[in-house]
Amino acid sequence: MEKIMTSDLVLEIYSSLDNIGIPIWIDGGWAKDALIGRQTREHRDLDIAVERKNLDKLINYFESLKYKEIPRSEENKWDIVLGDDDSEIDIHAFEFDDNSKIIDKPYWDAYSEDALNGIGHINGIRVRCVNINHLLKTLDEKKRELREKDRHDLSLLLNLKK
Repeated sequence: MEKIMTSDLVLEIYSSLDNIGIPIWIDGGWAKDALIGRQTREHRDLDIAVERKNLDKLINYFESLKYKEIPRSEENKWDIVLGDDDSEIDIHAFEFDDNSKIIDKPYWDAYSEDALNGIGHINGIRVRCVNINHLLKTLDEKKRELREKDRHDLSLLLNLKK
């Protein structure tokens, strides 16, 4: 059975984490859909950004829901993927410095200083997300070969940016 991340589950995760003091920012395909204001395709996972200081608490939360860590290849060791039978969460941790600026990590193309200032809507609910410039940067064809869903997302984002 293919894993599917529904909008209802995204909002449940987002609000549950917010309620226990773990703010997250939606990233990836769901961030694109949040910025557009509607779901444009199915998603098999949810990408989130979280402050590293909240990482242990976040992992404990998901483990309490029976999510388990999914091993990653060496080139993807910068993120953590947790999954259950139905869905996956792709976690990107970052740190703020003493001036609330994002500390860039040298081992991946991390969040720029303004990447986390996006605001979007999922099912009409306002959510924090990465901004359009960050999403466009991650869909740069010079950095990697784009899949069909990436080209779909890129087209929608470029239309939104107009």
